Amino acid sequence: MTRQRLAVEFKGLLDGRQHSDGRSIFRAVATTPALDRYGEVVLPEGAITDNFKRNPVLVGIHDYSQVTIGQVVDLSVTPDQMIFDFVFAQDELGKTYEDRYKSGDMNAFSIGFRPVKGGAVDLWMPWDDEPALTEAKFELPTGKETTLDLTKYDQIPYRVYCKWELLEISAVPIPANPEALLMRRAEEIVRRAVEKNPVMKSFVQEDVHEKLGAALKMLEEFAEISDEDYELRGAVPTHSTPCKDGGDWSASAARTELAKWASSDGSGNKEKMNWAKYRKGFGWFVAAAPDNFGSYKLPHHIVESGELIAVWAGVRAAMSALLGARGGSVDESDKEAVYRHLARHYKDFNQVPPEMKDYTDDELKAIEEAPLVTVKEAKDAATEGEALAHPATGAVTKAEGDSEPGDGTSAEPLLETEILTTVKEVLSIVKQMAQKMSDEDEQEDMMQESLIEMNIRLSTLHDMVEAAPAKKAVEHKEPEQKTLFEVSTSAIADLEKLIGQ
Repeated sequence: MTRQRLAVEFKGLLDGRQHSDGRSIFRAVATTPALDRYGEVVLPEGAITDNFKRNPVLVGIHDYSQVTIGQVVDLSVTPDQMIFDFVFAQDELGKTYEDRYKSGDMNAFSIGFRPVKGGAVDLWMPWDDEPALTEAKFELPTGKETTLDLTKYDQIPYRVYCKWELLEISAVPIPANPEALLMRRAEEIVRRAVEKNPVMKSFVQEDVHEKLGAALKMLEEFAEISDEDYELRGAVPTHSTPCKDGGDWSASAARTELAKWASSDGSGNKEKMNWAKYRKGFGWFVAAAPDNFGSYKLPHHIVESGELIAVWAGVRAAMSALLGARGGSVDESDKEAVYRHLARHYKDFNQVPPEMKDYTDDELKAIEEAPLVTVKEAKDAATEGEALAHPATGAVTKAEGDSEPGDGTSAEPLLETEILTTVKEVLSIVKQMAQKMSDEDEQEDMMQESLIEMNIRLSTLHDMVEAAPAKKAVEHKEPEQKTLFEVSTSAIADLEKLIGQ
């Protein structure tokens, strides 16, 4: 977890000093061993700055998705402080920040840092009684031991950071430290309770410890995950979005809309793609290849007026695929998380999701074709003893004489289905473009829109055809089906020649 902490002083311009390109050099204090308003102390000598010095960025309000606003040109560390010299960027954004600091409208900086393992030492918790400590010893990254005089503080620090990696320095209006804010909130809860009734203190302390202790432990464990240990999982995080029923569902068309929506310029170009945004339209993706259109599986969203919309036909198709043979492309370790994601959308539609278990082909088909039902319709169906276990699930109850749930080997692979569907849609676009080219009144921007859609689909086709699971699936197909796959690949080449003309 990245933490942020307020710098104690902005010193301003350095007299007579300029960068080699003529920019003014400013100086500020990044951190000192002072007690901050969150009851924490960051030891300057605990800083690990090797990686930061390779990319000494000055960021605006800890926003890592935007361009930097300047650069740190010098950094010095002593037991009492970390000082940095910096210049603002020469673009409009950098000049805006520079003007605000010169005028005094902004005067705070915040360091973004990450404690290394064993680098965050808790001395006590805000819901406990303050300990009777006068000093504490800590080991620094160099192996050197330092002693911190605790008598100089108004209160004993809750926590001391003695080993931490400097990630960036930000210009900020107000600093933030999520964990420290939680601890401060806990302290206020205990204080108010004691003011009302001193006898309540031990009760509130125990209650706060039970409820907040687990949250703080989780945050600390997450903070200790190193870059090398962190493994990106393919299941898309659960979320709720607006819902839409009705209309034709096309996974390929949805991919195109999502690509435009997730690209910075609306082109759907892979080089302009925010892949983290793009994944929100799907249930799962291949985490090892996140910059590949073919890595994203189980689409169930469209985009309308710039907003992500869950489509009922897409949700139920994704659920049917996940629970059937086509869900085999999803890593087994991710299936439960993907199921929770789709089940959340079922809840958004006020429907009951099917259970996560094996189903027959007929049951999977029922799930994929299940209509939206009201609560009344569900109750009526149950009363009349209809075949559906619950109309909202779309899952058929196993009747006497039914066969056991099969392995679904007869189901067509999801990837190949999408490839063939996408090829057909590209051909349709080509026909539409041919019609537009023959129509003198056709607007040029409409032609451009068709080109964008075709480019996105062609790029998606390339990725899907090159995906290893697709090739593996083809190896187990009948000869005529394999030829069908090869025809898809050939069609891509022909279409690329056409679009290049």
